[in-house]
Parts: sequence; structure tokens; C-alpha cells
Amino acid sequence: MLVSCTQAIMPMSTPTSTLTPTATTTITSSPIVHPTQVYGLLFSPDGTKRIQSLDWNNYEILTTNRKILWSLSYENKFGAFEPRWHPFYWSLDGKYIYFTCYHGPDDGSTKFFGNALKDGDCIYRFDVDTGKIVELIPEILPGYYAFSISPDGSQLVYANQTETPVKIKLLDLNNYKERVLFTADEKILEMGSFGWSPKMDKIIFTTLEILNDEKRVYSIFMLDLKSLKTQTIVSDFDKWLGFESWDEQDYIYYRDGYRVVWKLNSENKMLTPLAVPTLTLSP
Repeated sequence: MLVSCTQAIMPMSTPTSTLTPTATTTITSSPIVHPTQVYGLLFSPDGTKRIQSLDWNNYEILTTNRKILWSLSYENKFGAFEPRWHPFYWSLDGKYIYFTCYHGPDDGSTKFFGNALKDGDCIYRFDVDTGKIVELIPEILPGYYAFSISPDGSQLVYANQTETPVKIKLLDLNNYKERVLFTADEKILEMGSFGWSPKMDKIIFTTLEILNDEKRVYSIFMLDLKSLKTQTIVSDFDKWLGFESWDEQDYIYYRDGYRVVWKLNSENKMLTPLAVPTLTLSP
């Protein structure tokens, strides 16, 4: 669009000349760029591939030069409301991508209102080389699971929260053999927030009980994977804590619903908050 610049001249007793525009300004409108939202973005360990979705249901696996290797879609088996698929782990050798699914608002607990220790409603494994999909943990509705893959990607620990009593099971991802590691007391409604020790010889997990006054209390246990003996680390804690990491010094880190970081010393069983996020408002 051209914009003319003119200057107004006040009348005088003598004739005036008309000033003509001395310059024109060209304004070029830039195209409006609407960013495309990418969901479920996950990179392969070597950085040569990625998986992504534009709608949570249809995924593409691409190379770094944007060559599409595979396109795959989630099949809504149960007619669930607002279902979605989510890749949560890419194996260290780059061969497998692990997916879980969420069924929307209707996939809550079968034992109480809402959900507490939930990681997903299924686990599928996709073979990047062959395109084959294997269902490792059956998709369920209603209900959900808590789960975690070992640091080396060889084992999967999980709990089906619809069971009573709830059990912790270990699935070998190489030969699909499964065994029960721990069976909870029936007063424990859910178990989860699993964390693997760096040496993979122990796991830590959280349990949930709901008291008669509807108060939720959480406890944290340590399980030795060789002896299958458990020890109580924290009892009757009133906050939900999500496992974050376990370092070489045997310190275990959690986050709560307010993003506060908590540090657990497994030796002296001390659980302390480390950092509270702050919100800075610009003037």
C-alpha cells in the first residue's frame, strides 16, 4: 500500500504554491505465520530420527532431513472420549519406541474419584526397523497403570491399579517373561511413582491409602530386586510426589503438584524440600 505524505499550507495574502509530495512510503504487510503445534515429540538416542504428531493420534517417524520412515495411527478400540497416544521412551539402541495411551476424562480410577498414581492406560512397542507393533500391557478402560522402564531398557515394572490387591509386576522386554515382585495389603489402593536405582538392583515406589475421613496418605517403600524384601522409607505423607531421578550418591528426587523439588536420603530416610519455584511478573 502506498501512503502519500502531504503538508498543509496556511492561506497568506500572497498567492501560494501547491506543495507536491516529496516522498512516498511503501508498507509491505508481512504474512502472518501460524505456528503448528507438535505433540508427542521424541528424538532417538543418536539424534538421527524423531517421532511427532499434530493431533496426538497420527504420528510420523522422520529422519533429520525430514524423510518420513513410518506413519502410524492410534486405533480407538473402546470408542473413548478424546483418546490420545503418547510415545514416552525410545530404546537406547534406537530399535523400539514405546507408547502409552490416554482415554480422556473417563479413564479415572475404578476405586475413587480422580487418579493419583497414573502413567497411562496401556503400553505398546513399535519396531522402527519392521513397523511391527506389539501390545505389552493390555489397553484397559476403565482403569490405568503405573509403570517404568529400567535405565538400560531391558525391563518394565508396572502395576494395574484396577486389581485388588495391587501387585507390582516385572516384565522382561527381551523374552516377555513376567513375575510378581510385590503384593500390597488390600488397604493400599494404588502403587506407582516407580524409580530405578542406578545399578538396577532396587526400585522405589509409592503407595496410596484413603482414610475414613477421605484423607489421602502416601508412603514410600524400597524393594530389593534380588531378595524381594521391602523396607519403609516414608510413612503416611500427605503430599503426592512424582519420582524424578536417583543419583549415584543414592539421593532420590521428587516433585510435588506445585513443582517443588524434594530430596530423599534413603539412608537416614529424611525427605526435605529443596527448591520452591517463584513467579516473577514483569512491570
